[in-house]
Order: sequence, then C-alpha cells, then structure tokens
Amino acid sequence: AKLLLTSTGSDDSRLNAAIVSPSKDMVPADKRMYALRDVTSTVSCLPLQISSIMSKKIAERPDSLVLDVKFGLGSFNKNVEESLQLASGMIETGELCGINTTALVTRMDSPLGYAVGNWLEVKECV
Repeated sequence: AKLLLTSTGSDDSRLNAAIVSPSKDMVPADKRMYALRDVTSTVSCLPLQISSIMSKKIAERPDSLVLDVKFGLGSFNKNVEESLQLASGMIETGELCGINTTALVTRMDSPLGYAVGNWLEVKECV
C-alpha cells in the first residue's frame, strides 16, 4: 500500500495518515496555550499535555487512533511511569470522545534508523 502524506482536508481516498500541527484552522488555541504553559512553567502538567496532544487528534475525527508514546533519553518523558500515565490519559480522552484509542509505550533512547529528526525519519520509512 502506498502511504501518502498530505495536508489535512484532502479528498484523496488513498490518504492513510496525516501529520497535524496547530494552525489558524486546526486547533488554533493550542499554540497560544503552549506559549502560556511555557511562561507559567506548566509544560510538564499532564492534563495540559493530554489536551494539547489529543485536541489535534480529535479534531480530525478518526474512527480509531493508535498512539506511540515515547519515554527515554530522546523523549520529553524520561521514565516509563510518566509515559504510562500520559498514555492512559490519552486513551481515556479518546474513548470519551467516541474514538477507539490504543497506545504503545516505546523506548526512545537511540535512533531506530539512519536519519534523525521527524521529517527525515518519516522520509526514511516511506
């Protein structure tokens, strides 16, 4: 199957994935909320993390959602317990919104491939 990465809102029936970030049309308050969390030292606040992450996912109205929640040296969450709490909260939020939600909690201590960086890693996979 061919994986096409495109902007959200595409009518392309082959679209199997989307990479979403806040914009004026998609969860516009998220960027402002993150800036506010930064200046108030609440970036690590679990409910605010969950709402920030899940607002973008829920806005796309998927039938189901699989989350990859990282922990380790390359992750915001350094230990597995923090990531398990985050995953649990995101699953609960997704389910409350009627989305069948699953999460994998995976280690992020070293690169899996040769590329490092979000877009480079996606390009390497595709």
